[in-house]
Amino acid sequence: MSRQKLGEASLILAFGSLAGNLLQIGKLVLVTAWFGASTGALDQYNVALNIPLAFHGVILGAIQSSFIPVYTGHLARGERDSAQRVLAGTFSFGMILYALLAVLLALFAEPVVRIFASTTNPESFDLTIRLFRLLLLLFMLNGVAELLAAFYNGNHRYFVPAMAPLVAILVSIIYLVIFFKTQGVYSLVYGLILGTALQVALLAAGTARWGNFHIATTTRFFTSEVWPIYRAMLPMGAALLLAHANLLIDVAVANRLPTGSVTILTNATRMHDVVIKLFVMSVSNALLPFLSQYAAQGRFTELRSTLALGGRLAFLCLIPAAILVACFGQETIAVLFQRGKFTAYDSQQVGITWAAYSLGLYFTARAIFAQRGLMARRDMHPLWVAVAIGLPINVALDIALSRYFGVAGIALGSGIVYAFYMVFYDWRLRQVFIHTNATKPLLSPLWKSVIAILAMAGVAVGIRSVCSLTLGLSVGSASGSQLALIPIIALGGGLSVGTYILLLKFLRINEGELLLGFLGRLVCKITGRESTV
Repeated sequence: MSRQKLGEASLILAFGSLAGNLLQIGKLVLVTAWFGASTGALDQYNVALNIPLAFHGVILGAIQSSFIPVYTGHLARGERDSAQRVLAGTFSFGMILYALLAVLLALFAEPVVRIFASTTNPESFDLTIRLFRLLLLLFMLNGVAELLAAFYNGNHRYFVPAMAPLVAILVSIIYLVIFFKTQGVYSLVYGLILGTALQVALLAAGTARWGNFHIATTTRFFTSEVWPIYRAMLPMGAALLLAHANLLIDVAVANRLPTGSVTILTNATRMHDVVIKLFVMSVSNALLPFLSQYAAQGRFTELRSTLALGGRLAFLCLIPAAILVACFGQETIAVLFQRGKFTAYDSQQVGITWAAYSLGLYFTARAIFAQRGLMARRDMHPLWVAVAIGLPINVALDIALSRYFGVAGIALGSGIVYAFYMVFYDWRLRQVFIHTNATKPLLSPLWKSVIAILAMAGVAVGIRSVCSLTLGLSVGSASGSQLALIPIIALGGGLSVGTYILLLKFLRINEGELLLGFLGRLVCKITGRESTV
């Protein structure tokens, strides 16, 4: 794999993610204005949504991470017929698995929801169960959509799966605007279901034309060609079950905090996901097919170099992002959402929780990249061992930190758990690279990157402090004008990023030049201009 190919794949995925996140933020502006955050009006919806999302993450992650190494291995060896049979078997098995789990969750909805939702208010609990059962249809549609997207990515076709989710978001926004007054919280559910159904239709219609593969079903699930996927799915599924249990634990702990805490946590998570999806998932989803190809061909030096490059890019991108969120996150939340039922208190709480999440950005990225490296080798044992250890740590941290820091304590606990995953996965990969004699990659000196980041942090903190003291602006200012906060964000963010870019160039940080080239091509993609970067 060349850096150019990885950059192109990441660029497409990042562009789709950026567009999707902008639409999601627009939708969130409407939702927060109409429902608020600390009022608790959305707590039942968020609890009902997070449960099927967690199960979806387990099934999809297990299938995707097990399917792509096997599928790309067949393609790399020129065995297209075998690859097609693997695809058909995986798709059919995945659909049966999603349908079976949806039926079981619908039948046992009450005991499942009772674990995570408060039962002190019977009406709220009943609403949560009704929403949960409706969202199981979304669970199945999401399964089909994400499986199809994985098949596209396995064939190195990234544009359609990156753009298709935009259809779902747009439709859900239109539905919400039209039916909010008559359907209330149900308009969120029905809009998601309708939008995702159209997303599935688009992905399915383009498989042959844009995806270079054909969707087919089969009853032959247990052939020798498909068995390697199932063997990898078992430990991967166990690891992901434990990992996504962390998400449900976060929701359950937040549900025991004051009213509205679940919604505050969810809103902060969505802002955090903007960066996660834009950088981490775009790069990691582009990495997996290439890493799987390297592992299948025994090219461990290239595998190690690619992972190291991803880690350094994460350092250069996500540490500055965390600094900007910590300095200007609350102001950004206020400008975007503080209107209608979304109060200054909501802005403050969501902003603090978002900043707490951002402290773990780098650890999250490194852990996910290392996880992709282990998946590529089908080395699943370390994944479930690490998460089995991390799960009780997460429970203890959530309970302890939430007592002192409220919802933000839950976010801090997540970052600490991901730091543990990063250390454990890196240790395992180092053993692999030593055993395979993989050459250590050549990267720019780390001290250069540290200097650039420290200088940027100094500018950001200085401007934030000066503006607050001299202008007297804050999220809860008496003027109530959120527009007055825009100069702080624009001046602080602009000068900080400008200083950082100049230092990346002045210090001649190679990975920084690559990152700037990536961002330049992304801007050209958005504006429709021809890239000269």
